[in-house]
Amino acid sequence: MKQIKIYTIVSLVATLAMMTSCDKQYDTIFKETPDERVQAALAEYNQTLVNAPHGWTASLYTGTGAGYFYYFNFKDDGTVNMLSDFNVTTAGEIMGSTWTLKALQRPSLSFTTYSYVHLPADPDGNINNGIPGSGLRSDFEFAFVRTAGDSIIMEGLLHKAQLFLVKASAEEKTAYEGKRIQELFLKTETYLNDYRGYTLTLPNNVEVPMALALEQKLISFQYLAAQDETIQLPMSAFTFSTDGIILKDPIRIHDYTIKKLVWDDNTESYHVTFDTPVTLVGNDSPFILRPATPLHSILGEVSIKTLIPYGAGENPLPAQSDEFTEAYNFAATQMHEGEFRLTLENMQFVFPPNTDRMFFVVSVLQPVSGGGYARFLAQYTYSYQVRADGTIKFKLEGNDDNAGALYADLIGILNHFDNDTFTLEYVGGGFSKTVAFFSQEEIGYHFGAYMTE
Repeated sequence: MKQIKIYTIVSLVATLAMMTSCDKQYDTIFKETPDERVQAALAEYNQTLVNAPHGWTASLYTGTGAGYFYYFNFKDDGTVNMLSDFNVTTAGEIMGSTWTLKALQRPSLSFTTYSYVHLPADPDGNINNGIPGSGLRSDFEFAFVRTAGDSIIMEGLLHKAQLFLVKASAEEKTAYEGKRIQELFLKTETYLNDYRGYTLTLPNNVEVPMALALEQKLISFQYLAAQDETIQLPMSAFTFSTDGIILKDPIRIHDYTIKKLVWDDNTESYHVTFDTPVTLVGNDSPFILRPATPLHSILGEVSIKTLIPYGAGENPLPAQSDEFTEAYNFAATQMHEGEFRLTLENMQFVFPPNTDRMFFVVSVLQPVSGGGYARFLAQYTYSYQVRADGTIKFKLEGNDDNAGALYADLIGILNHFDNDTFTLEYVGGGFSKTVAFFSQEEIGYHFGAYMTE
């Protein structure tokens, strides 16, 4: 037994000696230490950023789907000048800020003082019309993902917002600093206010309505699918460029692809280039989408829920007429100035399946002592009859106590349900599938509501 132990020890010592000898025969894979490699990468990224002679054109896409243009000019002293199409002011006034590169899990770019980059990332929803506590789910620190030619692709560290940088040309730099983006922002704002909506006629003569939200930087076209005539609502974020609007994700409709809207300074209008340019046409009439299955034919068969959200008096929905807006604002004002200081939160129109009933449900908020609000619902119950021509007649069957208390405030809307017949149609021009009620007795009275089910 002793001999075996001695042999084992001798063998182990010999093996260790051989391993040590072998280690000395090989170089390490990397000549630099990990820290040296990271510092070298940071130095290379630093030179890439500051050595762009005309700065960088950037596109930022947030976690909520919004898109924003940026122009960056990074300096050796850790400062950066920037512009953004976040709003009309940021599009024209150059802002100075600071930046640094950090050795985190990946080499990262950090904007270290509050700047235009921080606006969509601000957790205060009042700053960016975003989600309270998280804003537009954007970032102000970005990891380098990869570089390719004159481009850099980056990813936000917290919300994974996407940031794409491309070296700007001398002409682009001159245009940015000459307030071209601000000019297009203002012209687009005026353009959108000229009409209630715009449509695009494709080369196959199919007309499609467009929705464009300047603040959220979102665009959509609505159309009927060629195969089954179901309503399609493709949507994309967009950013401004020196000649118009660039879509993040091209929208394909039938055999045609929309990648950008081009602004024409001479005609003060946007067009889309297919084989030839096609100008978008403004109009004030609702755009009705008529799929193979009419909306009135499925009432009572499937559940249909629609919603008019808070603030429709100031931000009209597709197909919302001035007459309805007047009745809506009257109701909101009467509630707010009444005894209980109510806020009109939203309106719902619900068609349950297997019934001939529609519930008109109004949600109101009442301030409570100590701060905050209490929510109350008021419900009007209607029966309805779908006639052979597709028109619909409503009849009030009853209401709860809250609805009774609000009857005088809502009289401008309730009178139409009592006295008019309606058609129900799908309409375009929004970012959600929208149902519109059209009075047949008063042609100027109609309103839209977003489908929630």
